[in-house]
Amino acid sequence: MKKALSDFKKKPYKPEDDVNRWTDEFIKEWIVQKKILFVTNSLCQPGTHFLSALRTWIDYIPVHNFTLIYGLKNNKLYYGADVFNEIVVRTLSDGPYSKYDYVCYIDDDCYITDFEALIKMLWQFIYDDCWCIAGPQDGGVFCHRNHSGMMINTFLSFWNLKAIREAGTLEEFITLRNHINANKGAEYKTFLEIVNENNPELLAQMTTISNEHLTEMQLRRQQRLPGGESPYSAVVRNDPTNLVEPHQTPYSCKDEAGNFEPYYLIEQALVLFTGKAIKYFDACDYMNRNPEISDDDVDNSGLSSAIYYYSQDFEDRLVAVHTWFSRMYTKWPSNNVQLEHTKRINKIISQFGKL
Repeated sequence: MKKALSDFKKKPYKPEDDVNRWTDEFIKEWIVQKKILFVTNSLCQPGTHFLSALRTWIDYIPVHNFTLIYGLKNNKLYYGADVFNEIVVRTLSDGPYSKYDYVCYIDDDCYITDFEALIKMLWQFIYDDCWCIAGPQDGGVFCHRNHSGMMINTFLSFWNLKAIREAGTLEEFITLRNHINANKGAEYKTFLEIVNENNPELLAQMTTISNEHLTEMQLRRQQRLPGGESPYSAVVRNDPTNLVEPHQTPYSCKDEAGNFEPYYLIEQALVLFTGKAIKYFDACDYMNRNPEISDDDVDNSGLSSAIYYYSQDFEDRLVAVHTWFSRMYTKWPSNNVQLEHTKRINKIISQFGKL
């Protein structure tokens, strides 16, 4: 019998439930006990900012609870959908992932600014026991990401490997994934139509959660950003050089699910496979809110994205900052685009990185 979302607050209290009393050592023990694997994906190239981001969180992780998936395979870039498909496949096989119950995935250009708050978010994800994955919505919350308001962007994301294993076999997952992909052919069915055919109650739940969270993020954006939007919104509206999506509407959603990102297919298959919904992070464009730091020393463009921990007692803590466009970062810029992104990311490194 599947758990209702309202059931997670009815559990008996246990000592680990009081996250506010956790020490660094207790957190490490808890990571081992809960079988959590921290994963990142990178080319690890010299002259990049990979290590400065990795060091914002790697020291908190027991060595056996960390893995790096190299960003090149068979002379081709290996990231995104390839990485998450590998995580699921290895979870459903007798490989190294089979001994873990959860994954916390962190992109190589994602800076963890408050590891304790990240652990509180991860603890809630596990404690609720009703989600398959978690992350920021890929539409409606960041000014330049105008894609799905139901699917997540994976730069910081949680993956419920335990629920995936309990749902079925690798063959059943692949069959379901291929079924969703096939329905994007001649006789097109949207992912939501497929969910509605298989589990209408889940579709209603997902739609409600997504819409309510988008509304909540709009209110938070009004509180966090001057005028309710970041400066980069002007670029989003008026950038004719964006060949993929010129002249977007900031904070909009193109559709509810869609297939803009290849990894959406993995997320969609997991929703159907596990019968569990997606949890959304509190997210917003990043802008400096510390009056003691000069705006000249930080990236206040609004292009970088922030994840927040916003608790029931109205605690608002910056958890992570994601730079985007990390492939444009170089110690030796050869054009204006590389130069501007490198300068912008260097400000993030200066403010949050560990060298």
